[in-house]
Amino acid sequence: MNTIKTKLDQFLQTTHPLNQEITFVPETKHPTWDDSTFVIELAEKQILEPIGKLPNEQILSYIGLHAKSRFSNKRDTLGFVITNFRMVIETDVAALFEKEPATIILFSMNNKTKKIAEEASTIFKRKNRLNIDKEYLIGFKNALNEVLEIILSELQKANALPSEIKKATKIDERVKELSIQKDLKSFEEDKKVITKFAEKFNVSDILYAMIDKPFFGSPYGVVITKNGITSRDVMEDPISCTWQEIKNGPAVLGEKKDEFYAASKKHVIPSFNTDSLPNMMILLNELASGEVTI
Repeated sequence: MNTIKTKLDQFLQTTHPLNQEITFVPETKHPTWDDSTFVIELAEKQILEPIGKLPNEQILSYIGLHAKSRFSNKRDTLGFVITNFRMVIETDVAALFEKEPATIILFSMNNKTKKIAEEASTIFKRKNRLNIDKEYLIGFKNALNEVLEIILSELQKANALPSEIKKATKIDERVKELSIQKDLKSFEEDKKVITKFAEKFNVSDILYAMIDKPFFGSPYGVVITKNGITSRDVMEDPISCTWQEIKNGPAVLGEKKDEFYAASKKHVIPSFNTDSLPNMMILLNELASGEVTI
């Protein structure tokens, strides 16, 4: 870790001023900010701790900025926490409603710096809803390329990373890996609405659901059962597919943001859950193929 810290220190002192402004290294005198130690501590508290810090995990760098919440009048940390095991991407701030889960990218011996930096930048731009200047978004990508090149190359030289990333094979763990737990609720998490859906449309063994209940009307959206999925649009009859049918006709995104096709049948989700739909497609296809089990 000493080599990584030395190289990160050198980068921080000599890089472009914009990169300096948004990059932080623990236990290093920052060329711009006097409170860099507090910035790192806040990043650990607000980004790393909520998802669970791993044993022997160390923050190697934080790239990002702070947003001041008008609700709490406190600093909220946005950006990228890079550790010796992974990168955690925070795009949301604490407000009146539930915070969007952070996205995790695990490191391996096969990671390529440019690919990881591009993926992280794309995730941040897609999920972040704050008005952040374009120059900072460009700065994030540039700083990520430089910092990740230092960190990944040294970790890979030391053979300190796994040869491959093994994804979870249980549905509850996989939902968290895909960062869709905010929208895809288990039966216990949304018991009242899921029970209404089950009783109204005679669907048994519901395990997870991405549904909503209008003030007037019946629940709509999609539910996952032991046998497959059932979905329903507002004012429409429910549509069901078995896992075998989805295996033969995999789930794909539809033309509209709130629709998808599985087994050549159109399904819908609530419009406010659309950010989770691409990863929902991954989960459904993995369940159908048996890669993930219920």
